[in-house]
Amino acid sequence: MSDDKDKLHAVWQQQEGDPMRLSVEDLERQAHSFARSVRWRNVREYAAAPVVVVVLAWRAVQDFNFLERWGSCLLVVATLVVVGYLWRRGRAPRFDALVETRALLASHRRELERQRDLLRSVGRWYLLPFVPGFVIVLIGRAADHPVVTLVESVGIAAVFVIAWRLNQAAARELQRDIEALGASD
Repeated sequence: MSDDKDKLHAVWQQQEGDPMRLSVEDLERQAHSFARSVRWRNVREYAAAPVVVVVLAWRAVQDFNFLERWGSCLLVVATLVVVGYLWRRGRAPRFDALVETRALLASHRRELERQRDLLRSVGRWYLLPFVPGFVIVLIGRAADHPVVTLVESVGIAAVFVIAWRLNQAAARELQRDIEALGASD
């Protein structure tokens, strides 16, 4: 009986379902919702950047240790690099209201793929630029505050891992959306 049940289960899993069909209104709604979420993500990043730059610049002036100053300066540069990259590669998509459905579908798919690729590569363009600055700050602080430096190092590493994993999960979600659009052709 178990073999029959397993065979039936395998046949059920292998059957092809009806492809998902999107109405024009659903496609437009999805495309505009996606653009809005990208726009708000960027607004949050752009709003945080000046705060980060001011705090780090203040630290660069206030720190007594040369390495901590130098590391803070590198973190300011990293923040500007990340915001610049996001500005060039991560802008929200714009859709023409008069475009035909197939063109909207193709454009929406390209935008999903572009944002997916941006999220997949977040380790390289978003996290990596901060590593030299953090390493130099932590090295500069280690002699005077070894325990605090160790705790900060673990905290920073945890934040990096969490940020990377969240972005990878979001990229997988976008990939599922891309695949769902493929089924609606």
